[in-house]
Amino acid sequence: HTKGLNSPLTSSVGRIFDMVAALSGICLEQSFEGESGLKIEALYDPKIDRTYSYTIRKGVVDFDEMIQEIIQSQDKTEIASRFVNTLAKISVEFAKKHQLPVVLAGGVFQNRTLLEKISHELEKEYIPFYFQNLTPLNDGSLSLGQIYYSK
Repeated sequence: HTKGLNSPLTSSVGRIFDMVAALSGICLEQSFEGESGLKIEALYDPKIDRTYSYTIRKGVVDFDEMIQEIIQSQDKTEIASRFVNTLAKISVEFAKKHQLPVVLAGGVFQNRTLLEKISHELEKEYIPFYFQNLTPLNDGSLSLGQIYYSK
């Protein structure tokens, strides 16, 4: 990790889903884009409220601790649930720090469980958030938002 070998940086949450699915054995090979997210979503248990450990340094999320915790676990339902809960916690943490409304957009939010969990956590903290409902909730919505913001 220190040398940057075999540990690429990513800003895509979809790739983080892929990593978690592969490490846990939930999805080792994908036959279509987003398959790992669908499999994690199917395993999510709302009764599990724990999260994984992580750190944020200079605005970058470091999942090293989470990875170790996942590797040590055998329970796929727990892994999927804690992972989604962790993404929601991180989202709220960033929103609180920057004190800005949140726009939920992009392909990862086709995962209804993730969208609902983050929305619920933002509501509990009274953080305003938005997502579109007139266009598909996928990467095309990112482009639409970028066009809107640039005007």
